Amino acid sequence: MAGLAVLLFIPSESKRLMRIWANLAAFAGFLVSLPLVSRFRADVSGFQFEERASWIPTLGVNYHIGIDGISLLLLMLTTLVGSSRFFLLERGSGPASRDTTPCSCCCRRA
Repeated sequence: MAGLAVLLFIPSESKRLMRIWANLAAFAGFLVSLPLVSRFRADVSGFQFEERASWIPTLGVNYHIGIDGISLLLLMLTTLVGSSRFFLLERGSGPASRDTTPCSCCCRRA
Protein backbone atom coordinates (compact mmCIF):
# COMPACT_ATOMS: atom_id res chain seq x y z
CA MET A 1 0.00 0.00 0.00
CA ALA A 2 2.88 2.37 0.72
CA GLY A 3 4.22 1.66 -2.77
CA LEU A 4 0.87 2.63 -4.25
CA ALA A 5 0.78 5.85 -2.24
CA VAL A 6 4.17 6.90 -3.62
CA LEU A 7 3.12 5.85 -7.13
CA LEU A 8 0.25 8.33 -6.99
CA PHE A 9 2.73 11.20 -6.75
CA ILE A 10 4.85 10.17 -9.74
CA PRO A 11 3.90 12.19 -12.85
CA SER A 12 2.04 10.16 -15.48
CA GLU A 13 4.59 11.18 -18.14
CA SER A 14 7.35 9.32 -16.26
CA LYS A 15 6.41 5.81 -17.37
CA ARG A 16 9.90 4.42 -16.80
CA LEU A 17 10.05 5.82 -13.27
CA MET A 18 6.62 4.36 -12.55
CA ARG A 19 7.80 0.92 -13.73
CA ILE A 20 10.96 1.13 -11.66
CA TRP A 21 9.02 2.11 -8.56
CA ALA A 22 6.48 -0.68 -9.13
CA ASN A 23 9.38 -3.16 -9.46
CA LEU A 24 10.93 -1.98 -6.22
CA ALA A 25 7.64 -2.03 -4.31
CA ALA A 26 6.78 -5.55 -5.51
CA PHE A 27 10.27 -6.81 -4.68
CA ALA A 28 10.05 -5.20 -1.23
CA GLY A 29 6.81 -7.10 -0.66
CA PHE A 30 8.60 -10.34 -1.47
CA LEU A 31 11.50 -9.48 0.86
CA VAL A 32 9.10 -8.67 3.69
CA SER A 33 7.43 -12.08 3.30
CA LEU A 34 10.72 -14.05 3.44
CA PRO A 35 11.07 -14.07 7.26
CA LEU A 36 7.70 -15.83 7.51
CA VAL A 37 9.27 -18.94 5.97
CA SER A 38 12.08 -19.18 8.51
CA ARG A 39 9.83 -18.41 11.48
CA PHE A 40 6.97 -20.71 10.48
CA ARG A 41 6.83 -23.85 12.63
CA ALA A 42 5.54 -26.81 10.63
CA ASP A 43 5.17 -28.95 13.77
CA VAL A 44 2.48 -26.64 15.19
CA SER A 45 -1.07 -27.13 13.97
CA GLY A 46 -3.47 -24.27 13.39
CA PHE A 47 -2.81 -20.65 12.55
CA GLN A 48 0.43 -18.79 13.21
CA PHE A 49 1.30 -15.08 13.04
CA GLU A 50 -2.23 -14.32 14.19
CA GLU A 51 -3.72 -10.88 14.62
CA ARG A 52 -7.01 -10.32 16.41
CA ALA A 53 -8.95 -7.15 17.00
CA SER A 54 -12.47 -6.26 18.02
CA TRP A 55 -14.00 -4.61 14.97
CA ILE A 56 -17.63 -3.88 15.85
CA PRO A 57 -17.96 -4.79 19.55
CA THR A 58 -21.69 -4.04 19.80
CA LEU A 59 -22.40 -6.68 17.14
CA GLY A 60 -19.71 -9.07 18.35
CA VAL A 61 -17.74 -8.75 15.09
CA ASN A 62 -14.00 -9.42 15.31
CA TYR A 63 -11.08 -9.18 12.89
CA HIS A 64 -8.94 -12.32 12.90
CA ILE A 65 -6.19 -13.18 10.43
CA GLY A 66 -3.44 -15.79 10.50
CA ILE A 67 -1.32 -18.06 8.35
CA ASP A 68 -1.44 -21.83 8.16
CA GLY A 69 0.69 -24.10 5.95
CA ILE A 70 -1.22 -23.68 2.69
CA SER A 71 -1.62 -19.94 3.29
CA LEU A 72 2.15 -19.59 3.69
CA LEU A 73 2.72 -21.39 0.40
CA LEU A 74 0.17 -19.21 -1.42
CA LEU A 75 1.50 -16.01 0.15
CA MET A 76 5.06 -16.79 -0.93
CA LEU A 77 3.91 -17.80 -4.40
CA THR A 78 1.91 -14.59 -4.79
CA THR A 79 4.75 -12.32 -3.70
CA LEU A 80 7.30 -14.21 -5.82
CA VAL A 81 5.16 -14.11 -8.97
CA GLY A 82 4.20 -10.49 -8.31
CA SER A 83 7.80 -9.37 -8.02
CA SER A 84 9.19 -11.53 -10.83
CA ARG A 85 6.43 -10.53 -13.26
CA PHE A 86 7.66 -6.96 -13.37
CA PHE A 87 11.25 -8.04 -14.04
CA LEU A 88 10.09 -10.32 -16.86
CA LEU A 89 8.15 -7.48 -18.47
CA GLU A 90 11.22 -5.23 -18.44
CA ARG A 91 12.94 -7.53 -20.97
CA GLY A 92 10.54 -6.76 -23.80
CA SER A 93 10.11 -3.60 -25.76
CA GLY A 94 7.04 -1.81 -27.00
CA PRO A 95 3.49 -1.74 -25.65
CA ALA A 96 2.70 -5.37 -26.49
CA SER A 97 5.41 -6.66 -24.15
CA ARG A 98 3.97 -4.67 -21.26
CA ASP A 99 0.50 -6.11 -21.52
CA THR A 100 -1.25 -6.20 -18.16
CA THR A 101 -3.45 -9.25 -18.71
CA PRO A 102 -3.11 -11.93 -16.01
CA CYS A 103 -1.25 -14.37 -18.29
CA SER A 104 0.89 -11.84 -20.12
CA CYS A 105 4.15 -13.22 -18.68
CA CYS A 106 3.73 -16.73 -20.03
CA CYS A 107 1.20 -16.43 -22.86
CA ARG A 108 1.84 -14.54 -26.07
CA ARG A 109 -0.81 -13.46 -28.52
CA ALA A 110 -0.53 -14.58 -32.12
